[in-house]
Amino acid sequence: RLSADVLSHPGEQDLTAHVNFTAIQTAGEAAGLKTDGFASQAQFLTGRYGAADIKRELRLIRPFCLRTRQRTRQGACGIEIALLSLLIWSSLEFLKTSNEEELIKRAATTATLFATTTKDAVLTTDVASLESFVKEVLKNPGLVYARVISTTDGVLMQGGDPQALARVFVSDSSHQKISDGVFDTSAKIAEGGVVYGRVEIGLSSSPIQEVLADARKKTSAIAAIEMALTALFSFALGTYLTRQVKGFTDGSRRLANGELGYQIEVRGRDELAQATRAFNDM
Repeated sequence: RLSADVLSHPGEQDLTAHVNFTAIQTAGEAAGLKTDGFASQAQFLTGRYGAADIKRELRLIRPFCLRTRQRTRQGACGIEIALLSLLIWSSLEFLKTSNEEELIKRAATTATLFATTTKDAVLTTDVASLESFVKEVLKNPGLVYARVISTTDGVLMQGGDPQALARVFVSDSSHQKISDGVFDTSAKIAEGGVVYGRVEIGLSSSPIQEVLADARKKTSAIAAIEMALTALFSFALGTYLTRQVKGFTDGSRRLANGELGYQIEVRGRDELAQATRAFNDM
């Protein structure tokens, strides 16, 4: 619809319809330009921008579709691996720290109670009672050895693993300092501010290692399932995205073959759908 008033029918008329292309041609030739001819937009696309050029672009679009799918999968899997690694690491560290703290607390409590129990027997050098106390304390799960020492008479009683008893006692302040699989700790035997001796005990750290190993297995299994689901989701997402891009490839091919009225099916309302509508309008 042509009108002298370019604002009379907004959206319903071509604002360039009233341009005098003959005058443009005359002015161009006067400036030294050469006229190749007049053509419509469709003729320009298929003639000036030839079929060979369009097919060349198609060869560029096709690998782009494959790269898009691969990058979509790789990106999603990369993010999932990073997040899962962080989650597994933080979970295992929390589990390790909490178990180590529990081991230290249990060792300190056991040693303190053992020192309190044996105090009277140490003061009176009651060896029979000390033997009974050592046997009783060794019934605690994970306790490797127990030893009662007097400041004057030396070792009064001991029991447990012979190899652990043969080692020189070195108190462990943390789980990281354990080198023999046994957490060693001690407690003083004192009365009225005077130290009469001490007790030494050793708790096995293997239960913590077993718990951590079991946790690693379970978290690894969960991570594998998560990765499989992520790969499946990434494949579906990549297929959806490349299907839309493939529509542009097919449309460009048909345009190169002279099907100027071909329209690509529009799916959805996202950016790809908007690009599809723009292609159809062209």
